[in-house]
Amino acid sequence: MGWFAYDGLLKQGKAESQGFTVYSREFWQANRDAEITRYMKSWFPKGPMFEAVTDTNEVEHRRLLGLPEKGAVLKSEIEQAYKIAARRAHPDAGGSDDAFKQLAAAKEALSERWQR
Repeated sequence: MGWFAYDGLLKQGKAESQGFTVYSREFWQANRDAEITRYMKSWFPKGPMFEAVTDTNEVEHRRLLGLPEKGAVLKSEIEQAYKIAARRAHPDAGGSDDAFKQLAAAKEALSERWQR
């Protein structure tokens, strides 16, 4: 990341430089969904990531991974949620094989949306 205006970050909550955007914690927490939607529209012009979640399986997959039921989800958030949930559900950590397989299937199903 190159130079950016720190004053702009403090006043506006975000600063952009050389194709990167830096957010203050407060701005990100307040505007997370709007910013993700804004960037995803440019990354995915066909818009498959913006379809309303009507698939009950997808809602269940999000619940299993501890992700929000509505709104856009970043691929990195899916990966992070899977890692956290897998640590608890792994058979070596006292979890069951079925629970671990369900988590893996949920991660795979949500990640497929990024492949489209």
